Amino acid sequence: MFESLVSQVGGRFGLTEDKTKQLLGLLIGLIFNEGRGGPTAFLQSFRDKGLGDVVASWLGTGDNLPVNGSQISNVLGSDVINSFGNRLGLPGATVSDAAAALLPTAVSTLASNGTLELGALDRIRGWFGSLWDDGDAAVRTAAVGAGAVGASAAAATAAAVDREPVTRTTTTESVPPRTTYTTTQPERTSGGWWKWLLPLLALLVAIWAFRSCDTTDKDAAIAPTTAETPAVAPVDTTATDTVAAAGDSAAAALQEAEAKARTALGALTADSSTADFKAALDMVPIQFDTAKSTIKTESNAILDEAANTIKNMKAGSKIEIQGYTDSDGDDAANLKLSQERADAVKAALAQRGVSADILSTKGYGEANPIGDNATAEGKAKNRRIAYDIK
Repeated sequence: MFESLVSQVGGRFGLTEDKTKQLLGLLIGLIFNEGRGGPTAFLQSFRDKGLGDVVASWLGTGDNLPVNGSQISNVLGSDVINSFGNRLGLPGATVSDAAAALLPTAVSTLASNGTLELGALDRIRGWFGSLWDDGDAAVRTAAVGAGAVGASAAAATAAAVDREPVTRTTTTESVPPRTTYTTTQPERTSGGWWKWLLPLLALLVAIWAFRSCDTTDKDAAIAPTTAETPAVAPVDTTATDTVAAAGDSAAAALQEAEAKARTALGALTADSSTADFKAALDMVPIQFDTAKSTIKTESNAILDEAANTIKNMKAGSKIEIQGYTDSDGDDAANLKLSQERADAVKAALAQRGVSADILSTKGYGEANPIGDNATAEGKAKNRRIAYDIK
């Protein structure tokens, strides 16, 4: 059902199939989470942010209007995005961008006659396979304070074998007007034998721990008390903590830079000046493997947005992609690396539909520094891709 979507989005953002399916499951669980108001509240949150036309296109029969990662983050909130990122081990920016690519098709597929109804879950449960299992924590819960739940929790509302039927009236979201339908939903009674499993295991662990403590106490009473236990030297974790802190700081700085770039790109229109386009594109942080021209997969999402921005520029525009390095290493090697990185960015933009005819490249090596090469922060600023637009 979603095979093509998962394959396309996963490849676009460098995600595995399972991780992409898990994100899709979490999004669907969020849509149908009754604790957050279900489909009605979910889609209304987009309308409240001025995206009513976009939602209408998802529920209609025409082409789906797109959204970007910044809009998704704005609608769902940073708590939800960060929670999904923690569950999947992904940066928040990747989660919001991938969610933006998944949601239009997901909602359109789940919608029936312009509505989103709980019964849609029955149509897709089998496709998720084990990822929809009630025991799979990655899909069961999004673990956010606002109460978002994953797809299998929503599915469990729709189908469980040990429940008694009760009649429930639910208002569903639709292209105006809204409709109300009545369904027979199962209600849990006994809860099944498995609900006793965890308490039983906890009891057994407690008994074992008590017996272990009791044995230890007796052994301690018998053992001679004159012997001294050699002191264990404390482990110095300062270096490890410093490296971890540096890594966290660098990741946070990158996320902040991407957020600022997205804001600048999103503010551009077809009538924006050349200077505005240059300023926004210069803010786009592109990550490369160390001392190589290979673009890291983490930069795929921001490159997508940069490409879309360039496509909206005035006809006849010409862009020189400029590569720069810091001052470390051999001058000739830096010049060569800066050219290769500029060429790599041109190829990446061309793959995303930007006409190669309007793009040229030039490596400037360590020339024109914008930061102090005597500091790590300054060097990071100097390792950059810039643009000259005419």
